[in-house]
Amino acid sequence: MTQFDKSLDVTFRRQATGEIIGNLVSDPRPTPHGDRTKIVLIYGYKKEAAEKWEKSLPQTGEIWKCEEMRDTKSGDPHSGALLVRLVENLSLKLEQDKARRRVVLAPIYHALEDLSRLIEEQLARESLDSLAQTLRALAEDAAIRLGFTEAIKVFLHASGNTLPELRSLAKEKDPALATHPAWRIIEDLSQNGRVHKCCFEAVLAWLAKLRETGEMPTRKFVFSYDRFFQCPGCSAKVRLKPTEWDDFTSGKEISMECPVCNTAGVATK
Repeated sequence: MTQFDKSLDVTFRRQATGEIIGNLVSDPRPTPHGDRTKIVLIYGYKKEAAEKWEKSLPQTGEIWKCEEMRDTKSGDPHSGALLVRLVENLSLKLEQDKARRRVVLAPIYHALEDLSRLIEEQLARESLDSLAQTLRALAEDAAIRLGFTEAIKVFLHASGNTLPELRSLAKEKDPALATHPAWRIIEDLSQNGRVHKCCFEAVLAWLAKLRETGEMPTRKFVFSYDRFFQCPGCSAKVRLKPTEWDDFTSGKEISMECPVCNTAGVATK
């Protein structure tokens, strides 16, 4: 078993006694009797000597990438404990990735500023991040199907057309574009036409940036965590089978298809 094979994603919690207890997010190596549900402990950590621990320790609610060192009762999926070495704070990495993504998607966030004011109560920060990714996916899907010029022409009609009318126009250009999950997400967000206009201005902003840089988007499923990859079409998380994951980690190209929006592409880091 290689170090990569020993990788585990663990959610930790701190107890009032000073103990730090973890649970597997999911078990990449289940036993014949099912997933292991035993507790996870940090190898070498003792609450009595916590002040002597030189590296960072997990806070409650954080998810860490860990390396499995030992299973104290390997024959039983529910008894004993998994002893692990801390490798990386995935919660911190996730926040850093989000911050970088907000910089990259600055044109979209700028276009959504009015939207945040219009529906501030139901649009929490996490929802705004998710919406930005969805609008990016819609813009890139339109660019791939229609090219930059035609895609921009479609969404320029947003100011003078209702959402159903704009969707019908997209359907005339390419029926598959009108089935993108973003249309339903925008509709469910609000019935306010100004909200819809803000969303499509964000789509236009991203199309303009792509055209300016000459970056034609590709359909790549980007690795997220624990064999999950994010769909470029709708941002759903799609998981590779264990055998596919082994092939991916060995450097082979793996084809993927999203069960939500049927987007096809390849897995990438």
